[in-house]
Amino acid sequence: MSAVPSVPARAGPWLIPGLVAFGLGTGLFYNGLDHRYLFLAVSALWVALLAALWPGFRSHWSVPRSAVVGGVVLLWAFWGVSLTWSTVPYTSAIYYWWLGTLPVTFLLLVLAREPDRVLRGTLSLLGVLVLLLGLAALIQYYGFPEIRRARWPFLNPNSLAGLLNLFLVPAFWAFFRSARRGRSILALLAACILFAGVLATGSRGALVGLAVGAGVLLGVGVRVTPLVRRRRTAVLVLALSAVFTVMSLTGPSDLGERVRSLSDPAAEGSWRTRLHLWSATWHMVQDHPWLGTGLGTFFLHFPRYRHPEDGSGGYYAHMDPLQFWAETGIAGPLLFYLILIGVLARTVRALRAPGVEPERKLGILGWFGGLLAVAVHTHITFHLYLLPTLIALGAALAAWYRLTEQALETERRRVALPRAVRPWLFQGLAAMIASQAAFQTFLPVWVETAQANARQRITSGEYTRGLRHLNAITRFAPHYDGVYLAKAELILRILKGTPTLAREKQRSLFREGLRDLRRAERRNALRPQAPYLRGALWGSAGWQSPTVRRDRARAAWREALGRDPRFLPARHALARLEWRSGNRERALALVRDALAWRYPGAGKASLYRQGAQWLFELGRRERARSFLREAQRIGEGFRRDTVPEGDPTPVDGAHSEKSAFLNALPVRFPGKP
Repeated sequence: MSAVPSVPARAGPWLIPGLVAFGLGTGLFYNGLDHRYLFLAVSALWVALLAALWPGFRSHWSVPRSAVVGGVVLLWAFWGVSLTWSTVPYTSAIYYWWLGTLPVTFLLLVLAREPDRVLRGTLSLLGVLVLLLGLAALIQYYGFPEIRRARWPFLNPNSLAGLLNLFLVPAFWAFFRSARRGRSILALLAACILFAGVLATGSRGALVGLAVGAGVLLGVGVRVTPLVRRRRTAVLVLALSAVFTVMSLTGPSDLGERVRSLSDPAAEGSWRTRLHLWSATWHMVQDHPWLGTGLGTFFLHFPRYRHPEDGSGGYYAHMDPLQFWAETGIAGPLLFYLILIGVLARTVRALRAPGVEPERKLGILGWFGGLLAVAVHTHITFHLYLLPTLIALGAALAAWYRLTEQALETERRRVALPRAVRPWLFQGLAAMIASQAAFQTFLPVWVETAQANARQRITSGEYTRGLRHLNAITRFAPHYDGVYLAKAELILRILKGTPTLAREKQRSLFREGLRDLRRAERRNALRPQAPYLRGALWGSAGWQSPTVRRDRARAAWREALGRDPRFLPARHALARLEWRSGNRERALALVRDALAWRYPGAGKASLYRQGAQWLFELGRRERARSFLREAQRIGEGFRRDTVPEGDPTPVDGAHSEKSAFLNALPVRFPGKP
């Protein structure tokens, strides 16, 4: 009996498409924080890859010969090699599995034993999902007008628009190729739904990408195939124009104004924010031009380069090739553009090949146009860092590749393993997939759960049980820095919460806390939490002289602000230290300097309230009142009528060491801003 089992006949045709669709569906809810969805998506794709390779262990594989396939594999391998020089390997490892979903999806679809059937099933399921997203965008646009721009299940409207665009241009192809009236009407309806979904997002970059992709389909298609007829082109243009007109007249936002604003992008705040992002990223590139900072570490390095007027989340550069350069060095964008050039060259060769059916030529242009629309758009956004978009791109690239392969009539290389090694090689591959894809993506899920349990125990005063959870994390994830920050925070709680503790015990805990912070910084020397906690530990070292405590705390909090000038816990702590030390103007300067930065939410309100309190104490009452009015305008959960006209509002504990670090402690990996 063979040690390599066979795929059940009933499950075979839909097993791989179902797994890919499941991966994309779960990936839609992965925002970079809840790693359960990453675990499910990556695991499904790797099981699908194993199912695609499965028959080859029993007979042989048909391996495609193409520069594009080689480029995709090389880029994937390069990302893996780049982990060796990453500044934060734990973060880079997660992003490796995350970004690797594109090459995995592409390879499993082109290596499947019956690629055409597998691709048809996969694209059918993904097409249904994307159509549902288009309908969901319309529901958001009309049902929830207060949001103005559809985005769910993404956090950014541009992200949703990019995924819709990827299938919108191929929908145009489906409309042109359909000979039957019923199918052409269905294809036109699908195109209108997807186009309406793109309009509902209000994404101007997506409209530019769509114009380029659709322009290539129509402009080149009319020359290489008779299927692009004038009558159908007119019907398509009229249908899309009608959708635009109806949505402009009945929708909650002025779509015409959004389109007209493309003539002057510099006037838009979002464009200025992107310019600040690109400038900061370019400075990052100049500091790390050859090897970069490490895959997925952009958001950790970015705070040191951020422009004060940049109010973005700072998670992505909003230009993927530039972020590739910052994270992986010069080789990252070079490989990316080489793949794009390879796709373009292969498309031209396929269109010029003799004897290619018009329908196949138009299909090549359709998928090429969808890929092109996303490639253009990703130069002002971050499509290549979105899990569902990566999976969809892998499927679209596989569909395009298969059509070009048939047009060029390229033969595949037959690769067969010796019978003697097939059983153990199959078992080894299955074990590797289980241990790597599953474990590596499940590990962050377990770390999050264990750390949340530890934080809950610590908050309720069960220090011993909380420490037990933290120690478990150090055993299973020794390369994770957050657990050492949590242990240092626990020690800080004990030192501040038990003043009657024996002096020698306090010193021992203090030294242990500093050791934990050094361990954290060896794993990640970029987060401001470590020096912030170090300063707080020195501030609690009552056996030290006041001068030593003050100087060490001041140096640590300045270091934290050097890593991230917007890190408010350190800025408040340093400003209070200067105020208590008699350096009143220096304390006010720290607050005033912070006001030059943009903050998410009501973060700046706490600075105004702190400044107002100190200005009242210095007798600058009018200036203090103006600070209070500004804090009230921003809104921090207090009402104007509760603030006495002549008295300052005392600063509450919103930025105390306890609550600030509890809010900052879950060191997670951000996703879509």
